[in-house]
Amino acid sequence: MSRLDSLFCEPLSEADHDELQSRLLGSRAEQLSGQMASAQQLAARLEAGGDQLRQFFLETLALAEERPERFREIVSHWAPGFLIGRLMQGIPGADRQQRVVSHLLGLVAGRGLDLAEDLPRVPSWGIPIFERIEELGMREILPAADDPGYLGYQDFRPLTLAESLEGAHRLLQEIWPAEIAWAKVLVPAFVDLGGPPSPVVHRSETYGANSPIFLSKADVPLTHAMDVVHELQHIRLNLLLPATAFGGWNDRRQRFISPYRKDPRPSRGLVLGLHAFVAVNEVGLRAARSAGFTEGLAKSMFQTHRMNLFTFRTLLEHEELEEPGRRLLSEIAAALAAQHAEIEAAAPAGSPAKLDQGMRKHCATVKANAVELGTGELLNAGEEYFDWDGIARLAEDFARQAVAARG
Repeated sequence: MSRLDSLFCEPLSEADHDELQSRLLGSRAEQLSGQMASAQQLAARLEAGGDQLRQFFLETLALAEERPERFREIVSHWAPGFLIGRLMQGIPGADRQQRVVSHLLGLVAGRGLDLAEDLPRVPSWGIPIFERIEELGMREILPAADDPGYLGYQDFRPLTLAESLEGAHRLLQEIWPAEIAWAKVLVPAFVDLGGPPSPVVHRSETYGANSPIFLSKADVPLTHAMDVVHELQHIRLNLLLPATAFGGWNDRRQRFISPYRKDPRPSRGLVLGLHAFVAVNEVGLRAARSAGFTEGLAKSMFQTHRMNLFTFRTLLEHEELEEPGRRLLSEIAAALAAQHAEIEAAAPAGSPAKLDQGMRKHCATVKANAVELGTGELLNAGEEYFDWDGIARLAEDFARQAVAARG
């Protein structure tokens, strides 16, 4: 049997598939149970639908005794925990709140127990698409008209989400088929974020272990292959990693520069980012070995790799690692060391100096933001975090030592 919590998706045996499904359903039931415990507080915060939300919880609890099979269907379904989680995180506006609560009551009443049952599906994936994000009480991406992502891209012609996901499936089937098998278990739906006519303003999102994958549009399938792998990594980590694996997992103090974000971040954010972006670069490498590097791909992967090195050194120096966390970080270290020479060699001329300048500017921005937010001194602001070859050697040594320790 493969280890489900390995860094990258590995092929699933029948036993792996059953265990993964069991963990997923258990996570959904646990999430909904916790939400029921705070039902009154949540209902009181809503602008609309508070009484109906209380009704949902009461009727669901009644089903536990009256119709236990129906109760199990509801608590193991992806939608209740996800939708209530979005309400808890703050969906603004009475109309959108009411729409979400209506979905919940429909599930209890048996009107479309599968919230996505009438939606179109991507044939190759067999996974439905929400083409209107409003159905989940959310809004599509609508940045300001002067957003710099618009500039120079007036002729951007994205594919439909279904088209790009079909292309992403073909690519992953060729270079990493295990990702598809995992997605078919863990991803309940894709959601079209909409988005502006620009390849620069691009987003992908998930919200915990029981979330659909939200995607803005893209003009090449590789973008969505990378996005699916990125978000699947987030889902896997939230579902499978013990909370005790990293000592700072539940420490909310914003003590670190993250190369992925402009705000100071807690350790957890760095773990999530590194775990995802190492896999994103693995997709890029496998695709490049098949079709070659484009300049854009090489530049993007080079930037991501150096961000990953920065983050790895931060976690190596500042995280308290229990065995699951140490094992995962050692796998990340091995992947970074294996990727290093190939990505560095493919970097376009002038990229190293330009990227170093950009990252130093980014770090200065994060430090300024930390002062403004009053988060205190940031712990990873030294020159050693820019010693790229040195960090790659640290990663190689850490991975080797971990293998030796395991015998």
